[in-house]
Amino acid sequence: MQKHVLMIDDDNQPMKYYVDYLRRRSLKVTMIENPDEALNFLKMQHDEVSAIILDIMLPPGSYGHKATSAGLRTGIVLYNDLQTLYPDIPVIVLTSVRNPKTLEAFKEGPLLRLARKRDYPPRELSDLVVRMMENVSDRANKN
Repeated sequence: MQKHVLMIDDDNQPMKYYVDYLRRRSLKVTMIENPDEALNFLKMQHDEVSAIILDIMLPPGSYGHKATSAGLRTGIVLYNDLQTLYPDIPVIVLTSVRNPKTLEAFKEGPLLRLARKRDYPPRELSDLVVRMMENVSDRANKN
């Protein structure tokens, strides 16, 4: 079965290069621009998603009533929900955010990597996605 990556980012043009590289790795990629659509997609197809790439700065959508700082921190709130609803799907937070206080919300581990856009061009990100999915598969096979 083809691995499926969900990319949640509202900046389509630059993300196109990432999507192209992921597809070159024979990965299926679904690009979604806002948290509400992403949650609806996962509700219907979470069993098919092998990894999530998440931006921090997203439109607040239904999270407008939470502490998203007008969208500057929407990805943090969405990530917390993803962890509650889909804790076994690896997440790569791909962002250009530099604020250390914002980045502290993400504690890296086997299912979470923080990747700064300037440090992860498309090829390197595609390598990271594949490694994370392989690590999940390896752990599942050991259990």
